[in-house]
Amino acid sequence: MCGIADKAVVGGGKKTSLFSVILRDYGPDAAAATMNRLAKLAARWLTNFGFSLGINDVIPGPILSAKKDQLVEAAYAKCLDFIELAKLGKLNNKPGCDQDQTLESEISGVLNKVRDDTATICMQELSRHNAPLIMATCGSKVKTAETGYMQRRLMKALEDLTTHYDLSVRNAVGGMVQFTFGGDGLDPACLEGDSQPIDLGRAWKHIAAITPGSARGLLPYEITEITNHELSQPRFARDCTAVYVTSVQNFIREHIVQRLADARRSRGMFEALERSSEWDADTDLSMGASNADKVFVDNVAHVSKAQLQAFLSAAWIKYSKAKIEPGSTVGAVGAQSIGEPGTQMTLKTFHFAGVATMNVTLGVPRIQEIINAAKTISTPIISCKLVTADSEASARIVKGRLEKTLLGDVASIIEEAWGQKYTYIGVIVDMESVQKLQLELVLDDIKWAIVAAPRLKIKQESKKSVIVVPNRNRLRIYIEGADRYYRMREIKRLLPSVVVKGVPTISRAVINKIDRDGERGKKGDNELLVEGYGLRKVLGTEGIVGEQVTTNHVIETAEILGIESARQTIINEIQFTMQSHGMSIDIRHVMLLGDVMTYKGEVLGITRFDVAKMKDSVLMLASFEKTTDHLFDASAAGKVDSIAGVSESIIMGNPAANCGTSMPALILPTPALSKPRNLLFENSL
Repeated sequence: MCGIADKAVVGGGKKTSLFSVILRDYGPDAAAATMNRLAKLAARWLTNFGFSLGINDVIPGPILSAKKDQLVEAAYAKCLDFIELAKLGKLNNKPGCDQDQTLESEISGVLNKVRDDTATICMQELSRHNAPLIMATCGSKVKTAETGYMQRRLMKALEDLTTHYDLSVRNAVGGMVQFTFGGDGLDPACLEGDSQPIDLGRAWKHIAAITPGSARGLLPYEITEITNHELSQPRFARDCTAVYVTSVQNFIREHIVQRLADARRSRGMFEALERSSEWDADTDLSMGASNADKVFVDNVAHVSKAQLQAFLSAAWIKYSKAKIEPGSTVGAVGAQSIGEPGTQMTLKTFHFAGVATMNVTLGVPRIQEIINAAKTISTPIISCKLVTADSEASARIVKGRLEKTLLGDVASIIEEAWGQKYTYIGVIVDMESVQKLQLELVLDDIKWAIVAAPRLKIKQESKKSVIVVPNRNRLRIYIEGADRYYRMREIKRLLPSVVVKGVPTISRAVINKIDRDGERGKKGDNELLVEGYGLRKVLGTEGIVGEQVTTNHVIETAEILGIESARQTIINEIQFTMQSHGMSIDIRHVMLLGDVMTYKGEVLGITRFDVAKMKDSVLMLASFEKTTDHLFDASAAGKVDSIAGVSESIIMGNPAANCGTSMPALILPTPALSKPRNLLFENSL
């Protein structure tokens, strides 16, 4: 070995790291010996070189101080300019934002840039031997009270989940959580890159290097035939999933067969991707190629039958070894795998999908919202696919149907009119603004919105209370009664906040251009990002593809689309949050958490109230939170605890049932006992 052996190469929790590869290929003893040697090497280096922190290590130098002061002064001046523009109302509003929100976004952007620029200068000035810098970059974690408590709750909720002999996941009392662990029954600890049992590219390189390749090279169609024959054998059909077999087939076709065919074509030979019935033993498939060309193809893409069979055997062996063992404590491992990366999260918010004006909460607060099954979340966002995604005009019309539009947004004047026989409030509607906003709005809609507004308390039976003057784009709200002065003042104050179009619970909608091809659509297409609640209304809105609407609100998804959709939303949101911070968790752990939260038929959070709905054991709940309350209530009700789970078994000093080596049991028939013989002095008693 040579080169830099840093965190990314040695460990870092990735399946391609040095320790993971040694553990997989050479076993735990070799991995432990490697760790031991590296630890001793690092300790010896620190002993010789020293590693101490002084106050001088954290004091900025003169260059950094001067540049920082310049950057901060320039940024403050820019922020003051923005504030002056905002006071005059001349700041260009960002999409879906008013002056205040735009000002906040601009100032945040400027100050964040100062921090990033100063950090860049700091990194350039600091020596690579600076002790605090080494500590900051080597992966030292900060465990806060929030992340520690979150991990403890996860562990308590998942601790008694184990795999059984049918590879199902059940809790201590036999409740079924998953029919097959992770959907495929594979152990995440035994998997290689990309959550697969084998890294096919690495395995092929390894086997091609160590297997003798002196035998005749196979033709492309022969490789395909041998592969199809081997993969149809009972061992693959019985032990491996169809998805895995297909992935092996695709790898051989794309990386082995196609490479050989391309090499043959480049030298003027026949590709021979499929066998033809017209060929016989004398057919020259090289089309008269020279010996030099044949040697070139052999050097570039030689594949022997022994190499191919060894590769397919390795694929089967790795899959068989990767199967989860019965008795594995998948719950505890899953809770640790989700809770531990939480200690590395620092960001609170993150710009969403390239839209600078729409922030979505991420980091520890977002993970807590998901596992708490919070009914109110900080940034509910609904992503909508549009029927005509390439037209911005139609996107604006759909946006107008959804976004909350207030009377104050479309009214140019709201005035009072006093006369001897009448008193009314006149509203002049700016129809030009209505057309620019592309709102499907007429004066009658505004009238009925005013009548239906509960806070205005305008009587519907009084037909003359709201009158439309169509030619002049006006509405008049007549007010009668002795207290009309106070009534008029109240109505005039409340009128600008009356919702005349859109969904009241949706604060705004932003049209976003998709930046790359993917599940959400093609590059350059428009999509609508809606901030607020109201999934049911969005699904039924004309111009939106209802089947491809998603929300990040778990509870709303469960209420409208059902429990399976809620489970999928939990999985997707945790994965998205982790990936946004550059962390990858095996999907099987997250699936287990999603199943635990939804397997009762309702979404249950990992909180003291919902854990009590999941678990029946008094001792387990008492060991979690509110100890005295649970014990007193159980005593008063005369409850019985079966001592089946992990916590209660530990409290009582028993081995935890169904976990690891305590799962197997030996069952024997009752031994036949012979008739007892008479005692010698039996009669004398």
